[in-house]
Amino acid sequence: MKLIWSGTIILVFMFLLSCFIFIKEAVSDVLDDYEITGNVIVDGNIRLMMQDKVENAHEVSLVVNLPHYLHDMKEFVLIVDNNPIQQVMRIEPHRRIEKIGTNIRMETTSPVRVAVLDSSNVWRVVTKKVFVTTPGGCSAPSGSEALNMNDIGRMLVNLYERRVGAMRIKTKVLHPMDTGLVLDNDGNVIPEYYIDRMEFSDDGGLIAVIETYAALSANPMVMLDLPEKGQNVRINMRDSRGNIFRGE
Repeated sequence: MKLIWSGTIILVFMFLLSCFIFIKEAVSDVLDDYEITGNVIVDGNIRLMMQDKVENAHEVSLVVNLPHYLHDMKEFVLIVDNNPIQQVMRIEPHRRIEKIGTNIRMETTSPVRVAVLDSSNVWRVVTKKVFVTTPGGCSAPSGSEALNMNDIGRMLVNLYERRVGAMRIKTKVLHPMDTGLVLDNDGNVIPEYYIDRMEFSDDGGLIAVIETYAALSANPMVMLDLPEKGQNVRINMRDSRGNIFRGE
């Protein structure tokens, strides 16, 4: 009887070990695809705040709160594993950043991952599994038909004083952010058309450069919390057709 139990325990252990190895390799493949390689560790101090379960998969809000030792990060990457467009944004900071917020699309239930490259070239990763009750956020119509072409690129920029000397920049831009995965009423594919670059700056120079992708929601919002207040904040955006939009 003891031998049977011992054999069962060994089989269960081997099964769990094989599952762990498979999951680890799958995660590694996703990260490798976006040049998140080398020294990669899990950092539970990075707080990825979003709902555990979402219904409106075409617009899912999230906020990433960075611990103090990552405010001077070198790079920030946001990925949704099970999206057809996995990479959501990639940030190159030029100032210290405390918190980042945005709204994304999710095609189905998926791990959402944040990877932050710290000042010593270590990638610090946090993951949250989000359950999507109504799949299809990436393949749902963007609502671009409701947008007047003259409105595309119109920006709303708000600056908030968070505490003495600190600032929040929050901007929203009108844009369809078409994924290239949706058909029109005639069955033709609506081509990709999305904001692909954002530059935040002020009188002191660049604050951050952000590469963005069609996994962002239509009319995307981006929020940056800075420990220092800037003067005359400006935001320049470019879309995949080469159009330039400016806001301040």
